[in-house]
Amino acid sequence: MKWRARSLAVFLVAVFSVVSEVARADVVTNLSVLQAVTRDPPEAGFVADASVKYPMIINLAFGKSGTTSLTETLKKMGFNPVHWYIGFELTDALTQFGRMDLLENPFPNGRNNSQGYAHGRIVDVVLNTIKNGESLEVLSALDSSTENKFRAFTEIPMWEWPECKYPQITHLDELVRLNPNAKYILTVREIHSHVHSMIEWRHKPRDMGGDMARCANLSLENDQIMQLELEKWVTDTNNQLKKRMSAFRPPVPLLELEVSEDPISKLMWHVFPDGRVPPQVEYEMKRRNDRFPRTNVNQKAHV
Repeated sequence: MKWRARSLAVFLVAVFSVVSEVARADVVTNLSVLQAVTRDPPEAGFVADASVKYPMIINLAFGKSGTTSLTETLKKMGFNPVHWYIGFELTDALTQFGRMDLLENPFPNGRNNSQGYAHGRIVDVVLNTIKNGESLEVLSALDSSTENKFRAFTEIPMWEWPECKYPQITHLDELVRLNPNAKYILTVREIHSHVHSMIEWRHKPRDMGGDMARCANLSLENDQIMQLELEKWVTDTNNQLKKRMSAFRPPVPLLELEVSEDPISKLMWHVFPDGRVPPQVEYEMKRRNDRFPRTNVNQKAHV
C-alpha cells in the first residue's frame, strides 16, 4: 500500500508540473497577443519636426500603378508633387523665372490644352535637366517661393505614339547621377490588373496600352495578345530596372511600393529613415490611418 501511495504522489506531482507549464505558456502566449494588439501603429514611431526639409522622391514606375493615389497623399503631406503634366503652378514658375527652356512642345492654344491641363509634361523637364547636366533640384531653387515645392515626381514616362519617352529606362544612369540625394521608389501592382488598366485607358488623344505596345514594338493584333505581351514586357522592364539600381556602386536604394496594400509609413521610413518628419507628414499619416486612398478614377485620370 505504501508503494502505491508513493507512486500516486509522484504521478500527481508530474501532472501538476505539466499543468503549470501549460498555464505558464498560455500566459506568455496571451501576453504576446496583448502586446501585439496594443503595440503602437507604425506611424507612431515618427517625430514631427518643423526643421526637417522635404527630400526629393522620384517614382520610376509606369502609369496605372497607383500613381494617382500616391500623388494625392504626397500633395496633402506638402511635397507638392508633379504627376505627368506639370500643372499651372510649375508652368507659371518656369515662365516667371526664365526657365521655359526646360519645357518642350507647349500646346499651341496657350496656357491650357483641350483637356484642361497646363501645357508641358514632366518627362520633358526631366529630359531637359539631364541634357543640361542639372538636378531636378533646380525646380525648387527657382526662387525662395519655390523652395519647398516640386519635391516629388510621381509619374514621369510619356506614351503618345510616335513619341515614346521613358527616361527612367533610357537615361537612368544620368538621372541617378544628377539626383544622388533623391529617394527612389517603384510603385507596383498585380501585373494582370496593371496591364488591363493600361489597355482600358483609351481617351483621346491617349491610348495608353496601344501606344505603350507600339513604343515597345509589341503586337497589336488584339487586346488578349497585347495584354500578354505587355505583361511580360512590363515585368521584365521592372526587373531590369531593379537590377540596374542595385548595380550602382554603392547600390542605390529602391523601394518597391504596392500602394493598394502597403502602409504609408513604409514609404515614409524610406524617405525619412531617422523618423523625423515635417509636421504635415505626421498629421496626414494619422489622419489617413496610415493607408493610401483607394483611388480608381479610370474615367477621369490615369491611376
